[in-house]
Amino acid sequence: MSKYNTPLAAISVALATLLTVGGISLIIGGVGEGEETYNDSAAVAIVQDHPTPTGVSPTRTPRPSVSGSPGQDMTPTPVPSRDMQPPDPIGEITIAGTEGPEPSIEVGAKITSAGDISLPLDKYRPTPEDLQRRNMLWARLEQQCMQQYGLAGIVGQRFVSTEQSPTAKFLDPVRAKSDGYAQIGPQGLDILGEYRAEGSPISPQEGMDATAIYNGSIDNYQGKPVPQGGCRSEAEKKIIPGIEKLRVDVSDLVYSAAVAASRHSKVIEAQARWSQCMKSKGFEYISTGQASNVASQSSSDAAVRIAGADADCRVAVSLTETQVAAEVAYQNRLLSANLALVVAAKKFTDETMKRVEQLGG
Repeated sequence: MSKYNTPLAAISVALATLLTVGGISLIIGGVGEGEETYNDSAAVAIVQDHPTPTGVSPTRTPRPSVSGSPGQDMTPTPVPSRDMQPPDPIGEITIAGTEGPEPSIEVGAKITSAGDISLPLDKYRPTPEDLQRRNMLWARLEQQCMQQYGLAGIVGQRFVSTEQSPTAKFLDPVRAKSDGYAQIGPQGLDILGEYRAEGSPISPQEGMDATAIYNGSIDNYQGKPVPQGGCRSEAEKKIIPGIEKLRVDVSDLVYSAAVAASRHSKVIEAQARWSQCMKSKGFEYISTGQASNVASQSSSDAAVRIAGADADCRVAVSLTETQVAAEVAYQNRLLSANLALVVAAKKFTDETMKRVEQLGG
């Protein structure tokens, strides 16, 4: 019988797929002699069932991925996510504010940069800079643990920055004509390459051993004890102790507001005008999400042409401004209905960043 008491060992180490769920990929860098290492883009992705914050773990049923598909259509089923939250649940989240008559909205001034977008829940969530600091420290703590077993740089988390909104995004018309959609995609962070030389082969056995140590599915490795829950849990306990008790998340409110906003009559009308604008430019798409999805599967030249037309049409019909106005309205409703939760989440975020600073992050 295998020493691994987890289905992870049954996953083929020949798989070369990078799967991002809930803002993070768990990756094995480079598998099998002759295969490319992670640094050369090959990877094994393993989805875990483990509660950690948005931007850092692939747990539970994922919400529709919007990474790489800015503005795509939203599936109207809010699911739990994992932002930094208070260590003790203080009630269940309510999305009642997204139901009932739609709020009246007034489209504001033209948005000319991402910095012009301000949403009510922004100040209660970690800033991108704070998340970068926290995630960098988190990843390094994991690999420092793995180093004890001589298996650093093989498996770890690929942190992806959380998004201000999964739908309301500013697509710069000038940059879109050269950079396409790259300017508004979430940025990834992985540090495996710092712990293993690029091109260094990883055997199937090393991949399985590293995965088992990382997840804690074995008690010891070559006579050395493995911490309960593995190196992943060991690092997590230092960064966000008490996370396993959590039930709610500010990011769920952000997502629910985005879903509701996408159904608002003014947003639907603006999206229809956008579609007509795109048709006049030679592209037949029903939504910005469809356009960006097609672009992601097209040649770079074609992708840039799609993004350029998309950006121009968003401006022409004030699509982004309309989306932002609707999300502001729904976020305000949800904030009012969940104020205690949101304030507690902010407090936990602040405490987490103090801990990160104390740990040298």
